[in-house]
Amino acid sequence: MTIKGLHDLFFVEYDKANSITTYPNFTHSEIDVWLNKSLLMLISQKFTGTNSRKVGFEGDSKRLSDLQKLVTITDLSKNGSYNNISNSVLYDIPADFFLYVGGYLSINSNSVPTDLIEHEYIKLFTSTSYNSPWIKRPKVSLESDKIIVIFDSSISTSNVGTFSINYIKQPTKIKYISNDTTTEFQFSDSIAEEVISLAVALALGNIESPKVNIAASMANNQE
Repeated sequence: MTIKGLHDLFFVEYDKANSITTYPNFTHSEIDVWLNKSLLMLISQKFTGTNSRKVGFEGDSKRLSDLQKLVTITDLSKNGSYNNISNSVLYDIPADFFLYVGGYLSINSNSVPTDLIEHEYIKLFTSTSYNSPWIKRPKVSLESDKIIVIFDSSISTSNVGTFSINYIKQPTKIKYISNDTTTEFQFSDSIAEEVISLAVALALGNIESPKVNIAASMANNQE
């Protein structure tokens, strides 16, 4: 489906509601906003499993297929330490990062799996004169534009190398261009239909909230 097709179908769905109640018309730029917002919401929904089947993308073949083109693996070079903590390294989050899937830390040229933790728990694993925790698997936390990795204090920072991050990247932004009838939407037609339905629900919800139950619309999206 083309970007123009997305807009055309948005108008069709929106006009169905507009035939009963008079709603304001949207410009193409405004429709782009609703479509892009709904696309990000839908990707998050499919990734985390907050959907009718309660299954995340790695546990469901269709979800894996839906998001596969956004799954990226890249090696990051270390860029200093976190707050001068001896058993920590920092990495820059990729510019196109959207959702974290997992990561492996290179230690002595071996690829070691890591665990993602909440930022508030970092202090439990940092090495100090009063605290020397044993860390079987390095811990990872995301802060602003940085990836913080904490590893066992017995390991020298010089033996820590790249961090291989597996993540969902940002989708290509939907942008309507006048007279452009060929630019294709990044995903399948089935995803396009889900995006349009949610975008219309968001637009209507913005107009007449709380009459439109957006959460219900997301839950009822076709898989």
